[in-house]
Amino acid sequence: MRALTLAPAVVPSALARTRTTCKAKKSAITPTVVSKGGKPSASTAPETPTPLTEAKANSLPPEMLKDDPWESENYESIGNAAQYALLVIGLVSAVAGFIATSTYNEGAVEVDFQAYSSPEEAVASSIRATNALASAPTVN
Repeated sequence: MRALTLAPAVVPSALARTRTTCKAKKSAITPTVVSKGGKPSASTAPETPTPLTEAKANSLPPEMLKDDPWESENYESIGNAAQYALLVIGLVSAVAGFIATSTYNEGAVEVDFQAYSSPEEAVASSIRATNALASAPTVN
């Protein structure tokens, strides 16, 4: 038995694509490093707001020139608490769900509806059983 060998098919356009080289022009713009690894360099001064010119201050609505009452440090705690509000809501709902599932049938009386001829008799029997349990003396 003879082994069958396949020679790879060479397509002229494939050869042409493999021989192309990228010849990009060098840019005249030199890049500048703004920050190193997210850390500001020592030469940068802290950001200061740009002062408003008289013309720009007159063009602003009066509401923007007033101080924001929510910007004081007294309201920082509200902002910090709001950050964790969703987590607190999730935990409270999980605890409420656990309590609800563990006490769902607490105090319920089991009624076998098939043992009675009508549903009214079964309900009346369960009410009598509940009243009997409530009026039974407790043992200390």
